[in-house]
Order: sequence, then C-alpha cells, then structure tokens
Amino acid sequence: MAKSVFVTLAVPAAAEGQRLDRFLKTARKDLPFALVQKLARTGVICVDGKRAKPDQRLLAGQMLTLPPAQSPAPLTSRPLVLGEEEKNKINNMVVYEDELMLVINKPAGLPAQGGNGIVRSVDRLLAAHYGEGNAPKLTHRIDRDTTGLLVLAKTRAAAAHITKQFADRKVGKVYLALLSAIPEQAEGDIRAPLAKQAARGGSRAVVHGEGDFAHTAYKVVKRLEGNLALVEATPHTGRMNQLRAHFAHIGCPLVGDGKYGGKTCKDIAKKLGAGREIPLYLHAWKLALEHPESGKALRLTAPLPAHFKALT
Repeated sequence: MAKSVFVTLAVPAAAEGQRLDRFLKTARKDLPFALVQKLARTGVICVDGKRAKPDQRLLAGQMLTLPPAQSPAPLTSRPLVLGEEEKNKINNMVVYEDELMLVINKPAGLPAQGGNGIVRSVDRLLAAHYGEGNAPKLTHRIDRDTTGLLVLAKTRAAAAHITKQFADRKVGKVYLALLSAIPEQAEGDIRAPLAKQAARGGSRAVVHGEGDFAHTAYKVVKRLEGNLALVEATPHTGRMNQLRAHFAHIGCPLVGDGKYGGKTCKDIAKKLGAGREIPLYLHAWKLALEHPESGKALRLTAPLPAHFKALT
C-alpha cells in the first residue's frame, strides 16, 4: 500500500484573522461544514505543526497540514499528465524564478486554485509540472478571468515572508483596466467599504456601510473611441473583486465584466473584436515586493495579453 503523504497549504493574505473552520469551509466547499469542524476538533488538522482548534484565528503565511483525504487539492479521479505543448505553455508563463519563488503571468480563464469540479488550475498544473511536494505554493490569488502577475513560493519560510508582505500591504500593485465609461475625474481615489453578498454561481462584492475598508487609486492613461478609458489602478487594500466592484460603483464597470457591468460590458468587448471568448479587461500588470531572503526590491512587469495589446 502506498504511503500517505500529508499536504500543506499556506494561509493566504486574504484569510488573515479568519477562524480555521470558516477558512476551510470556503477552501473546501465540497465538504459539509459539520465534517470540517469535526476534523479540526479531533486534531486531524495542524497549523504550523501543532494541532489546531476550530476557532483558532489564522495568520498569513501559516501552514495548514491536512491528510490526503481532507487536502485542499481538488477531488479528481486521476492526477494531471502534461504534454510537451502544455509544459511549454507553463514555461512561457514564467516572469521570474529563483530557488525561493516563482512569478507567472497567468492567462485568462485559469483559476489560481483548484476546487471541486476544477480540472485545471495554477496549483494543479504546477503540481504536475514540478512534481507533487515540490510545486511552488500560492501566496495570494487573482480572479479566474484576470490576467497577470501571480506570486508563488517554493519554501515554507518564503511563503510566510511573501504572504505577510501582502497582509501588511507592503506589496505595490498596479493593474491595467479598460473602463466602459470615462470617469468624471482623470485621477482619483475610490474609498468605499465592500462586503460579500451571495449571488448566482458564488458571491460578489457590494459597497456597504458595514463592509470592510477598501481603497483604490486610479489614473486615466488613455481615452478611446466609444467613451472608453484605459486606466492604471492601484488597490491599496486587497478585497475580493475590489477593482471590479469599485469601478462599477462610480459608474464605470470594466469592459467584459458581465458580473458587475451586465450585458452592456460584454457587448462592448465583442465590438472590440475580442473573439468568441469574451475577456475581462483587467490585467495585474506590475508588482513591487521584497525578496524573501535577500531583501532586494523586486519590480516585476507582466507582458500584456492580446486584448490589451490591441488598445496600445
């Protein structure tokens, strides 16, 4: 019989302060919440090598250890087997790599993290590419349909260091976004608290007085025909769907964003000749962070996807 291998998961910055059982409820939607609580109560799940209680509050960078049957990896019938073409695609995603970290330029339509029913995701592809147990671990996430920079760590210490930078808001982030309307101000700040709201197919962020503080700065860099605006956006906080919700809040939802802008925003993307697959015009373009070992300042830029190149 094959020896069981326990699986570890770095706590992302977005989960800072969450209870263990609540975090696992979100991370493992395929498991009943009662079972998640039972696993934590019985000491099956560990945080940084110590048995954890269901109500334990998590810190960014902590490592959760789970047995294979309760691992956060998606439940699939067999592991991914990559062909040469797919291996080359993964290699071409790499923007930066050393012995401690990996930064990729994620394409649209590829989820960062696997889950129930998700066959291909960044974490699953990298596990197949590097080998189980050797694959770099996610330190943060970007939306499935957002393109651009995604940072992964190759060691536990590097994961803790990088996730803490995200949690402490020390990572400089610049996105490119195409708005379906030109903002009243060419440059400004959007400070509007965001709360999660149940929606068809998942959840969405809505501006709500009792939501979490959220701050986005932006600058219009180009005005285009059809009253469209290409902007550089800097999220100073990291709330779910923050840029999408904030720009929709000021009446300028992103082109291609049916979730926050409806059919109109999808129709604009079609008119731009985006093809059969309607992209979300949001690109995680630049990141500035500290190297987890040397402390050197890293400034990284993701090449533009085709639908953004057509705008420049």
